[in-house]
Amino acid sequence: MKIVLFISLFLFSIIGYSQKKLVKYYNEKGVEVSKSIFKKSINYKVNLDAYFENDTTKNYILIPRSVVGKLNPKEFIALKNHLNRISRFKLDTTKFIVINYLSSIPKKSKNTKPNPYWNAFGKEYLRKIDRIDNIQQYSIYNPENDHLKYFHKNRFNWLADEHDFIKNMFFPYDVMYGNFLIIRPSGVFVYYLGEHSEYQILETTKKFLNKD
Repeated sequence: MKIVLFISLFLFSIIGYSQKKLVKYYNEKGVEVSKSIFKKSINYKVNLDAYFENDTTKNYILIPRSVVGKLNPKEFIALKNHLNRISRFKLDTTKFIVINYLSSIPKKSKNTKPNPYWNAFGKEYLRKIDRIDNIQQYSIYNPENDHLKYFHKNRFNWLADEHDFIKNMFFPYDVMYGNFLIIRPSGVFVYYLGEHSEYQILETTKKFLNKD
């Protein structure tokens, strides 16, 4: 009986070991690095550490918090159509687009609530951003966000990001709270990932409007 039990435990340990996933670490350029280099490279002022896994590996990757890029014409048309569809309002293509995007984190299942002191959506925010000429603003959330009541849904017209369109286009990695995105009529954009202040949104919008 003891021999049978020993063999069973031995086989269980082999199976468990064979199913153990590899852990990999990547820097902001997508290059694999050691765990120690990865840890030393984390600087929340300029990057965030994200996590994802597949059938064989657990992956940790550094992602830059601020990114500037440009949508190609096909991508930009698709985005405009998406915004028109979820807002039921035709956007003015001559104006800059400002998007506040709520991620799906934190989750109720983790027994966590959003930071009550996060001031990205203060009472004066809408009034202040409305003072900036030549912009259209959208408040969009990940449909998996189950804490929407904490984000002033009576003040903001939160729109669900159907089919994760904006998430897939700009924000493939879920980060805490949310991001903001500004797009010029030319398709040039800038976004910032993670927790931020209303001041950052307002100042970044003003600077981005005044650049060539």
